[in-house]
Amino acid sequence: MGSEPLGDVLARALQSFGELTSLPVESVSRVERAEDGWQVNFEVLELERVPRLSDLLASYEVDVDPSGNLRAFRRLRRYLRKQQEDA
Repeated sequence: MGSEPLGDVLARALQSFGELTSLPVESVSRVERAEDGWQVNFEVLELERVPRLSDLLASYEVDVDPSGNLRAFRRLRRYLRKQQEDA
């Protein structure tokens, strides 16, 4: 496996995901080493609404290689920001 610092891996994954989806990533909720890279979960703003608590967010699972290059991603779930605040 590559020896890239985790911060560099995450930065590269965030940049690639943002370029492909044009969705703003609000947070990283999970980082886990995989056999051949990393699995990362991003919490993403999909639809901005007023009031802010009714924003539509989504959790995406992102697979990256050891250097942080994006290989695949999939949406795991969608939820209202209020649901996140209540948790």
